[in-house]
Formats: sequence, structure tokens, C-alpha cells
Amino acid sequence: MGEVVEIMKFEGAEMMAHPSPEHGKVLSTADVAKGYGCAEGTIRRHLQNHTDELVEGKHFITVHNLNSNPKAGVPHQKTFWTPRGVMRLGMFIKSDRAKRFRDWAEDVLLSEVRTAKQPHSLREASSFLRSVGTMLKGLGLSKAESLNVLNHYSKQELGYGIDGVLSEMKEIEKTSREKDEEFVAAIKQRNGQFFRAFCSDENMLNNIDESLRRKRIGQPLVNQLYRMYVGCDDMTAQSISKILQMVDRRTFGETLKVGGLKVYEVK
Repeated sequence: MGEVVEIMKFEGAEMMAHPSPEHGKVLSTADVAKGYGCAEGTIRRHLQNHTDELVEGKHFITVHNLNSNPKAGVPHQKTFWTPRGVMRLGMFIKSDRAKRFRDWAEDVLLSEVRTAKQPHSLREASSFLRSVGTMLKGLGLSKAESLNVLNHYSKQELGYGIDGVLSEMKEIEKTSREKDEEFVAAIKQRNGQFFRAFCSDENMLNNIDESLRRKRIGQPLVNQLYRMYVGCDDMTAQSISKILQMVDRRTFGETLKVGGLKVYEVK
């Protein structure tokens, strides 16, 4: 990448951390594989198999190599993993070493997520810690372990006590619930105008109108709309499904298969 790199060590493995203005530090696929103690091919397969959970620009970046020479083993482009991406990969790699590497990543790389977000107010900090908490839960940590990490991170990095943050989070969750109910109501009432407030893609809007008219809307379309609605483009399909089911299990509790596509029947 052309910058001065930092050598980071974990249990005998040396990894080169490249500076990134947006993400703090990024690691190559080869170095992430060293950390997790697996083959590079394993990391690449997870990237191919979990495209809905590993998002370019959030979890990894692609750098094009102007001096590429595939015959000499120098590829056209190279993938680098952000701190979020390194931790997200831990959801798919299960081993004792992987668990230790996730622990190391929490201490060494988690602060890089904060650098990218730069929360300044209590409300911003609350919202940010909520997303970090969700990520920690996805790594298989217990509630107590997650709270310990959040407590340490809140005091050391944000300067807010965890009690104040959690209190504010309750208010955010209440507001989020109301927003989720509005989103579901728009689909059930077949109110296509609702989505024009945050979606400007005419093709997508036409697709929405046609889907609502037929009283069947594709799950991928609903997921994409929800990510746009809440402003979080790295939410997993599973997370969105759980949220919508909590609001209306009758509509979002199951899907139909239509032409190979999963769809919700608007009742």
C-alpha cells in the first residue's frame, strides 16, 4: 500500500498492520490467516460464502496493484481487512486459537473502530456501543463477557460510565422500536410513499410499488430497504429478520418460495 507499516505480533505470528485514514489499521488476508492459524484459502472462502455479512468498505477494502504481475505471483488486486472485518471473521472460525486471537483483536484493534466512528456525544456513544455490543454477541461472548468489554471500552476510550450509556441506550431502543413499527406498518398498509423519504432509486421504488400491489415483497428487497431506513448497511439478513419478527411474526415469521426467491406475503 506504500505506507510505513507497523509490525504486530500474536503468539509467534508477525503481521504487518497498514495505516488507513478511515479504518485505523488494516491487515492483509495472509496476515489475518496467520492470526487465526488457518490457510489463506479459508479466509477467502468465508469472504465468498458470507457476502451478506462481510461488506466491502466496512469489513474489508480492495487495493488495486499498478505493478501487478500474476505470472510472477503479484496479483492485480489485494484484500485488506479492517478491525471490524477481522473480528467479524471470528464468527465463522471456531478453534481455541481463534478465540485467543479474537481476545487479542478486542484489545488491540477494537480501538480502531472507535477512531473511525469518533463519537462525541453521549447519544452517539450509546449508539456506537450498541453496535459494538451486537458485534461482540456475534463472536459468541457471554452477556457478562460482553459487558466487561463494553465497560472497559466505555471508560477508557469514550470517557462515559457504562451506567449512563446503558440508560441512554434504553431510550435509543425505545425509539428504534417505534421506527421498526413504522417500517412494518408501511409494508402492511402497502404505503409505497413511505419509502420515498429515504430511497431515491426509481427502479427500486417501482419494484416496491409493484410488490406491494401484488401483496408479496422479496426478502432481499425488504432487507435492503431496512438497511437504508436505519442507515446501517452492514446489518445481516438474520438480524433484520429477527427485528421484523419481533414487531409482526405473522407477516415476517416465514417466507414463501416464488421463482427461487424468498418473499413475504403482505397480509
